[in-house]
Amino acid sequence: MVKTKKPEDKKTEKTKKQSDPNNGVSKVRSDTLQSLKNLRVLVHEISENWSNRVQADLAALIEDLENFPELRMSKTDVQILRKVIEAAELKDLKPEKGRSRDIRALNEQVKLIRQIFEKLDK
Repeated sequence: MVKTKKPEDKKTEKTKKQSDPNNGVSKVRSDTLQSLKNLRVLVHEISENWSNRVQADLAALIEDLENFPELRMSKTDVQILRKVIEAAELKDLKPEKGRSRDIRALNEQVKLIRQIFEKLDK
């Protein structure tokens, strides 16, 4: 049995087409724009939080070293500090490019420096 449309169904269909001549394109477009704007906010928030955390870690390490008396430094401590210098030299970084691998390298180096600092005689 073939189902035929009732006259009301045709009117409703015409009304839908008249109210949205783009067949839902404008809704999808606006939803996509909103999603992209939300993503942009998240990227900004995440990068800002990451930056603040890494800067705080480095500031704490700097403060620890500034408060560590030179007179108490052993030969081992000096060797450890030389390792910190080596770890801090990231020659392959290109901050102007904003690459994710640079962020990973910074994370790894800060973690390594923190581990090296823990070996200092306190």
